[in-house]
Amino acid sequence: MSNYKVIIRRLLYLALIFSSYLLFTIVILDFSHFNQQLNRVLFILISLIFFSGVLIIARAKFRKYQRINEKLDSELNKAIFEIMALFEFTNVLSSVLRLSQMMELIVDTIKRIHCYDGCCLFFYESEQYFSTQVNRGFPNKINEAQFPFQDLVGDSLIRLGQALIINNIDEEFSDFTTKHPDYKEYFGDFSSFALLPLMADKKFIGLLLLAKHGTSAYVQDDLRLLLIISNQAGLAIQNRRLYEQVYYSAITDGLTGIYNNKYFREQLELQLEKAQEYGFKISLLMIDIDRFKKFNDSYGHQIGDMVLKEVSLLIQNCVNPDSLVARYGGEEFVVILPDTPEDAAFIIGEKIRKNIANHIFKTSEYPNLKVTVSGGIATFPDHIINMDRMVVELIDIADDNLYSAKNAGRNRVCAPGLSLKKTENEKNIKKKSPTNT
Repeated sequence: MSNYKVIIRRLLYLALIFSSYLLFTIVILDFSHFNQQLNRVLFILISLIFFSGVLIIARAKFRKYQRINEKLDSELNKAIFEIMALFEFTNVLSSVLRLSQMMELIVDTIKRIHCYDGCCLFFYESEQYFSTQVNRGFPNKINEAQFPFQDLVGDSLIRLGQALIINNIDEEFSDFTTKHPDYKEYFGDFSSFALLPLMADKKFIGLLLLAKHGTSAYVQDDLRLLLIISNQAGLAIQNRRLYEQVYYSAITDGLTGIYNNKYFREQLELQLEKAQEYGFKISLLMIDIDRFKKFNDSYGHQIGDMVLKEVSLLIQNCVNPDSLVARYGGEEFVVILPDTPEDAAFIIGEKIRKNIANHIFKTSEYPNLKVTVSGGIATFPDHIINMDRMVVELIDIADDNLYSAKNAGRNRVCAPGLSLKKTENEKNIKKKSPTNT
């Protein structure tokens, strides 16, 4: 309909100009038929008609170029926005060290660039398993990652890295919604989705799922910037994953998965410097499995390794997240307890000792194995004499108290001023008991 209006308008312009030319020619050719005053009026009238036609055409041309200019301005502003968005996104990717922080920032930055109602970032684990890393706005059930995404994303997205737009999931993916009637428990009441692959070295590693309420919320042009962002995010995530794998393998114990001796010493030094600066206490708890060499000789190293793993888990379960648990070497473990005085450290040590003593280590061959541990405690600054050697002294004092616990009969925790009194009391009780007389 709009095309017909344009044609009619142009024909009217041409007719107007043609008629003005015709009248003008008649007047020029034969002025004698009119009196002078009438000629002047006709001349002015024809001139007005002629110049009106010219102005109308000029105005139409101006509007046309104005629309072109507005379109160019819009495209320029969009390009500037995209450049600034990519600049911000690149800064975000390079500003964080931890993978978990990076993924959170990726999702939050996309929110500022593209106003989604829901967003999830998944890692691709297998054809039937996507692990949820970040969830914004979707039901919590999607975090279970047991939903068969393969039926939704298809081979083209996984193998070729192609993006997918869904503007009405009930109509466009009726087979999917029929096959999985519970899909709203995972996807909520969203109708429109953009599925963006996370690619690294031409390999599908994950998925960005964006969602909006209502149908027809996405157009193909939306994918251009979002695909650039998802490609950058995929490379950054993969590089960070590889870096963290190398980094954590360097600071963790290969058997138990807790921190190793090297990292423990580095962190102890940093924690002590911080405690010295701000004036709070730090306790060090050293734990050793009693008679572990004999245990290994009796049951074998494989069962011994299993015990080491479970003991490390039991220790971690007894301390708060601020504490650092590490394998000191062999069957010895250490725990850094920030902002913890000696008496509180002793309570924690006793809790660990009791939990391990009461724990049953089960194997198919030996379903009822038990071990005990001994512990030694040292506290900064209470037990430190030479501040220049505070790291070495703290370790030595904790180690000395550990051996005091061993010498006192094992399966106990020793701390200066606390456990030694307990040990003396136990000795006095034994002396007074009838069996020792």
